[in-house]
Amino acid sequence: MCSLLLLLSAGSLSAQITISASSLPSGGYRAYLSTPDTLLTVDPEPTGTNFDWDFSQLTAIAQRRDSFVALSQVPFSIRFFFTGATVARYQETPDSLVGFALNGGYEFFDIDANAYARMGIGGTLSGLPVALTYDPRDTLFHLPLTYGQADSSSARAVLNVPNLLYVEQEINRRWEVDGWGTLTTPYGTYQTLRLVTDITGYDSVALDTIQIGLPRPRQRLYEWWAQEEAVPLLAINTTLLDT
Repeated sequence: MCSLLLLLSAGSLSAQITISASSLPSGGYRAYLSTPDTLLTVDPEPTGTNFDWDFSQLTAIAQRRDSFVALSQVPFSIRFFFTGATVARYQETPDSLVGFALNGGYEFFDIDANAYARMGIGGTLSGLPVALTYDPRDTLFHLPLTYGQADSSSARAVLNVPNLLYVEQEINRRWEVDGWGTLTTPYGTYQTLRLVTDITGYDSVALDTIQIGLPRPRQRLYEWWAQEEAVPLLAINTTLLDT
């Protein structure tokens, strides 16, 4: 199984690139993302140096907007939980906390010269401000992002709403920048870095005296990053079958 997201953006050409903090989201950045037809045959595996990835055949069947906001635009009762965050992503359809939908949801990030990290998710649940905060933080990758970088990170988060809900979450990432070159999409041609991340994890939920453990399917995420945009130009998320 795979899912794809394609950024709607005009293309440009350049030499081999490096992604730094200045290339990543800040308050006021908006991205328009397309969901291509996943019935098309797409092979994300091929890679190399000075490589040519041609995904010009992708056809969008849906679009949505990603909006990043300054922390001053987030209600204090929510941002209070995320000291050290530098930007937040507003979620028009908020992520659920293992099946429990948040209202007014935001995802918080800390971006500095050394890393791009998720701090957690905040919103309201049954009218109460709640937050799932990662400690340690969920590092997506280190900065600057360059060809050949390979590393890993582990994060753990806990949400405890007394007499209502307890959620514990673990996320493990192992990533590698395994290629660089030219990416062609229906919207243009770009010079990119290709980032591959393997993701595993575990969710645990307790309601009253009932506790449920939910191991996450192993995922492999392929992303193509360019200096021109603060989110991946193309993302392909696949579910891996354990053998």
